Amino acid sequence: LSLMLLVVIIGALVAIVVVTISRVQTHNSVLKLVRQYQGTLRIVDGSLLDFDAKMLDTKSTKFTERAAQIEQRIDALFDYSGLGSIYEGSTVTGFRFIVEVPALEVQFNIKTKVDVDLNVLDLLTIIRDSVRGKGFADATVDLASLTLEDQRLPTSDSPPNSPASTRKG
Repeated sequence: LSLMLLVVIIGALVAIVVVTISRVQTHNSVLKLVRQYQGTLRIVDGSLLDFDAKMLDTKSTKFTERAAQIEQRIDALFDYSGLGSIYEGSTVTGFRFIVEVPALEVQFNIKTKVDVDLNVLDLLTIIRDSVRGKGFADATVDLASLTLEDQRLPTSDSPPNSPASTRKG
């Protein structure tokens, strides 16, 4: 009887260990480490220059629609640049209209794979070259206004919770 009880206890412990390991593996496959860059660019001409004050509200339809248009263009730049394999996606985080220029300043985040050793200045040069070569569809970007800052710490890539997020899949 005690031998049977010992076998049942060992079997239960093995089952618990197997379930725990499978859950950890599932969690690790969902958690994808990415490096995030914050950037800005100014649109100085074209259809994307049109500004509506509702675009200042990140929850508005105007913001979501314009953000999606710009994110698609950023995605296309990375495809054109040859960096598509390390690119994980972009998110427009805000807009500001600069009356004096006039220009639409776009604040955005770019995510890349974390295991790639890429200098932020090299990345900025590649993006500028892509804008020169491919363009920004029906909009003109002031290349001198393009900024990019490496956030240094890898962040986990969580599922997007707004339509203004894009991820390559």
